[in-house]
Amino acid sequence: MSPHVMFGKSSIRLFRIRGIDVFLHWSWFIVAAVEIGSRRSAYTSPAWNVLEYVALFVIVLLHEFGHALACR
Repeated sequence: MSPHVMFGKSSIRLFRIRGIDVFLHWSWFIVAAVEIGSRRSAYTSPAWNVLEYVALFVIVLLHEFGHALACR
């Protein structure tokens, strides 16, 4: 099954690296808004909340790339 069929139009293709397509589901933005909004008092600047959430995304992405590369 093609990844485009599997993910449909509900995901955004971010990039492709070493034959691995990376998609971002639209719900990520909703969860990000809720999580960032719920931690407003954690930092003095909202930018730190955004950077923290993006860093978490990058960590999970690298973890999943580890799975994909191990399968090869």
